[in-house]
Amino acid sequence: MITVAALDAGVNWRAYLGLCKLKVVSLIVFTAMVGMLLSTHDAVPLATLFWGLLGIGLGASCGAAVNHVADQHIDALMQRTEHRPLPQHQLTTAQALAFATGLGVLSWVSSASWSTG
Repeated sequence: MITVAALDAGVNWRAYLGLCKLKVVSLIVFTAMVGMLLSTHDAVPLATLFWGLLGIGLGASCGAAVNHVADQHIDALMQRTEHRPLPQHQLTTAQALAFATGLGVLSWVSSASWSTG
């Protein structure tokens, strides 16, 4: 049986994804990948590449979510940004901060896995 909480999570996943600024994060991850590939004459170990890029992507997404929280009042006033998740009240500030914290922790865990790999 589907609960109300499960339905809410299904509706809000797009709002959470919107906090991540995926276009910007994808450019950050791509740039990091190029830097990693150019940093050595040998092939970068696949585990290092995977965990490193995952950690970088999660960390950048965390920063984007924190930026949404910091700019939510300004975003509500600008036509270009007024449809973002926080000005539209699709998520609360607490939900966005909890999401950002989770992304930050996952980024740290990913980076720690990579460095001990």
